Amino acid sequence: LPLGQKASFRLTLIGVFFSIFIPGAISGDVVKIAFATKKFPDKKTELSLSVLVDRIIGMAGLFFMAAIMMTVCWRQLLEVCQQHRGLQFGCLVILGGCLGIFILWAILLYRRKFHGKSTVRVIVKPLDSHASLVEKIHNCCRRLEYGFVLYASHPIPLLKTCLISCLIHFCHGITLYLLGRALHDVVLGVSQCNLVMQFSNVMSVIPLFPGGIGLRDLTASLLMQAFSGENSYGSCVPVCYTFVVLFWGGVGALAYWNKPHDYQLDNELSCNTK
Repeated sequence: LPLGQKASFRLTLIGVFFSIFIPGAISGDVVKIAFATKKFPDKKTELSLSVLVDRIIGMAGLFFMAAIMMTVCWRQLLEVCQQHRGLQFGCLVILGGCLGIFILWAILLYRRKFHGKSTVRVIVKPLDSHASLVEKIHNCCRRLEYGFVLYASHPIPLLKTCLISCLIHFCHGITLYLLGRALHDVVLGVSQCNLVMQFSNVMSVIPLFPGGIGLRDLTASLLMQAFSGENSYGSCVPVCYTFVVLFWGGVGALAYWNKPHDYQLDNELSCNTK
């Protein structure tokens, strides 16, 4: 794909900026796809698939890290879940996400040939009178099939990327812990802060508020109060974490509005195709 590291980094920052205004914490991916495909309209399917796989790996790292923290803090989590039934739903979502990722991983590893073509024909059969539209759908599905098979043939890079994603989500938990220590507003340990962070980020994926802001803060605050047993703990820490997210959104705004950078981004994208 015609995307270098610098161009990918700028597109990621731009996606972070737009995700602040679009409901859901992962909504910036749509903007990244739009920017990349605008420059390379003949690579729409490949670029879209690349962003999709990147998001799937990111969610896999989130679910796996949440599951690990649930295992580490299972005694405290069990006590808290008995008092707050809503957390039971969060646990089921995390476990279901892990199961879904494992199923998808098994498909990528052991199913080299996707047989969605015949299914697509059945779905689009009522559109037989629109031959051009049907042909576009078939071509898109064939390119998606090729992309999935290509990813399936490189499981080791996918695994390494997933491990990096787990490390990134762990660092988010460390950020929450350090913010609490700096504000003297939390008595939780590193593992508990990591569990709070992963739970909150899972909830922020639900497209209710722009960038997941608000829902993430509420979830984190309730969890921190539940783990500490004090209503006065953890009220400021999630808000400060949101300011960190907004800061990077501001950096993304500079990447978007700085015209020389946009021109340079186009040049980088063009140079990578040569």
